Amino acid sequence: MRRPEYDTVQDAARIAKINRHFVDWLYSWYTAELSELVYNADNAAQKQGRCQALKELHEFISKAPDMYVAKPDNRKPHPTHTDRSV
Repeated sequence: MRRPEYDTVQDAARIAKINRHFVDWLYSWYTAELSELVYNADNAAQKQGRCQALKELHEFISKAPDMYVAKPDNRKPHPTHTDRSV
Protein backbone atom coordinates (compact mmCIF):
# COMPACT_ATOMS: atom_id res chain seq x y z
CA MET A 1 0.00 0.00 0.00
CA ARG A 2 1.21 3.49 -0.79
CA ARG A 3 2.07 5.68 2.16
CA PRO A 4 -0.86 8.09 2.56
CA GLU A 5 -0.46 11.83 2.90
CA TYR A 6 -0.91 13.52 6.27
CA ASP A 7 -4.42 14.78 5.45
CA THR A 8 -5.53 11.28 4.45
CA VAL A 9 -4.32 9.81 7.74
CA GLN A 10 -6.08 12.61 9.61
CA ASP A 11 -9.37 11.90 7.80
CA ALA A 12 -9.06 8.16 8.39
CA ALA A 13 -8.44 8.80 12.09
CA ARG A 14 -11.64 10.86 12.22
CA ILE A 15 -13.59 8.06 10.55
CA ALA A 16 -12.24 5.49 12.99
CA LYS A 17 -13.07 7.64 16.01
CA ILE A 18 -16.44 9.02 14.95
CA ASN A 19 -17.93 6.19 12.92
CA ARG A 20 -16.85 2.88 14.39
CA HIS A 21 -19.73 1.17 12.56
CA PHE A 22 -17.99 1.84 9.24
CA VAL A 23 -14.79 0.20 10.46
CA ASP A 24 -16.77 -2.82 11.69
CA TRP A 25 -18.67 -3.01 8.40
CA LEU A 26 -15.42 -2.91 6.44
CA TYR A 27 -14.07 -5.80 8.53
CA SER A 28 -17.24 -7.84 8.01
CA TRP A 29 -16.98 -7.25 4.25
CA TYR A 30 -13.36 -8.46 4.34
CA THR A 31 -14.24 -11.62 6.29
CA ALA A 32 -17.17 -12.35 3.95
CA GLU A 33 -14.91 -12.06 0.90
CA LEU A 34 -12.30 -14.19 2.61
CA SER A 35 -14.78 -16.96 3.40
CA GLU A 36 -16.04 -16.99 -0.21
CA LEU A 37 -12.49 -17.25 -1.53
CA VAL A 38 -12.27 -20.94 -0.66
CA TYR A 39 -15.36 -21.85 -2.69
CA ASN A 40 -14.74 -19.64 -5.70
CA ALA A 41 -12.49 -21.20 -8.32
CA ASP A 42 -13.47 -18.63 -10.96
CA ASN A 43 -11.62 -15.33 -10.70
CA ALA A 44 -9.54 -16.51 -7.75
CA ALA A 45 -6.88 -13.88 -8.41
CA GLN A 46 -9.51 -11.15 -8.46
CA LYS A 47 -10.97 -12.37 -5.16
CA GLN A 48 -7.51 -12.57 -3.59
CA GLY A 49 -6.77 -9.03 -4.70
CA ARG A 50 -10.05 -7.79 -3.29
CA CYS A 51 -9.36 -9.52 0.03
CA GLN A 52 -5.88 -8.02 0.19
CA ALA A 53 -7.17 -4.51 -0.58
CA LEU A 54 -9.96 -4.76 1.99
CA LYS A 55 -7.57 -6.07 4.62
CA GLU A 56 -5.09 -3.23 4.06
CA LEU A 57 -7.85 -0.63 4.04
CA HIS A 58 -9.31 -1.97 7.28
CA GLU A 59 -5.91 -2.07 8.96
CA PHE A 60 -5.12 1.45 7.79
CA ILE A 61 -8.37 2.94 9.09
CA SER A 62 -8.15 0.98 12.35
CA LYS A 63 -4.57 2.10 13.00
CA ALA A 64 -5.01 5.68 11.78
CA PRO A 65 -5.77 7.17 15.22
CA ASP A 66 -2.44 5.79 16.45
CA MET A 67 -0.59 7.02 13.36
CA TYR A 68 -2.12 10.49 13.51
CA VAL A 69 -0.07 12.94 15.50
CA ALA A 70 -0.13 16.68 15.48
CA LYS A 71 1.61 18.10 12.47
CA PRO A 72 5.02 19.43 13.50
CA ASP A 73 5.51 23.15 13.46
CA ASN A 74 8.29 23.75 10.96
CA ARG A 75 8.43 27.52 11.40
CA LYS A 76 11.81 28.95 12.15
CA PRO A 77 12.24 30.96 15.33
CA HIS A 78 12.26 34.70 15.15
CA PRO A 79 15.76 36.08 14.34
CA THR A 80 15.97 37.75 17.74
CA HIS A 81 15.12 34.52 19.57
CA THR A 82 17.91 33.24 21.78
CA ASP A 83 18.28 29.64 22.83
CA ARG A 84 18.47 29.63 26.61
CA SER A 85 18.45 25.88 27.00
CA VAL A 86 22.26 25.67 27.21
